Amino acid sequence: MGICASASEDGAEKAPEREIYKLFLVGAGESGKSTLCKQMELMYGKGYSNADLKALITSIRANLVLYMQRILEYNDETLEDEELYNEKKLAIAEDLVESKAAVDSLEPALDGFFEMTPETASHISKLWMDPGIRNTANLVQMDDSAEYFLDRVEECARSDFVPSVDDIVRNRMRTAGISRTRFEIGDSEFEMIDVGGQRSERKKWGVGFKDATSILFVVGLSSYDQVLLEDGKTNRMVEAFSLWEEVTKEPLLADKSIILFLNKRDLYQKKIQVVPITTCPVFSSYSGDGEYKESINFVCNTFIDAAKKTGIKRQYYSHVTCAIDQR
Repeated sequence: MGICASASEDGAEKAPEREIYKLFLVGAGESGKSTLCKQMELMYGKGYSNADLKALITSIRANLVLYMQRILEYNDETLEDEELYNEKKLAIAEDLVESKAAVDSLEPALDGFFEMTPETASHISKLWMDPGIRNTANLVQMDDSAEYFLDRVEECARSDFVPSVDDIVRNRMRTAGISRTRFEIGDSEFEMIDVGGQRSERKKWGVGFKDATSILFVVGLSSYDQVLLEDGKTNRMVEAFSLWEEVTKEPLLADKSIILFLNKRDLYQKKIQVVPITTCPVFSSYSGDGEYKESINFVCNTFIDAAKKTGIKRQYYSHVTCAIDQR
């Protein structure tokens, strides 16, 4: 059977419309879905406009203020537990009182973002160099790239600052609503549809399920000992696994292939050396030696085996990745 081409009013034949493969991203919050979209845009899309970069700079600077305020807030809260405060060496140098007060007092502008002046950047930089602040940061759950940006706070505050590719990929901007990224690989055109993974955003997922070619389910591998920012108590991996079970049982997706993206392999490889995956209830039956590849196979099999129990016959694929890595 051949491909039929339609004719225009002047009699000339029109080329058949190009098929667009729609990839719908699913996953719990903080799993790295938006980072994957940014990588596709950088590698295969049209890139970022000046307006995009300007918005990115605003976001990076606002995040830097929020990171330090969160660290200072936790440090203040821990003061009530003198034993822990001393054991973890969280005391802040006395000559940083002015810097601490300056950062604590910052309020967002009307647009919801914080302004970053050279003076503010200097205060944050001085605080970040303090051992007590560093030790506190190790106890605070923040974005994976917080340290990356805090190390460069004064550079990010300069008037001539232009975000690098790494900056674009690493910066955290929560997805609200539906984000669509179009790109081409070879002769094929793709549209990646990203809807926020937070619970409040999931009601919008049904919009993408119907027209999706495939489902990309993203799991943050290193999240097995972390809790959701939304409620501060639910284990992120437990949430991801529960969501996976819901998605794989969804009747609207019975005819869709599902690709399991096990993301943040770099952070996972470091973490398993000090925190066993049995910390997470989903992996409590794991009895291996904690070796990187062997433990990842266990994680992958745990997800795929659960999906197969649904009885829905479909293709499952898995891929271990690091969304910030462009190689």
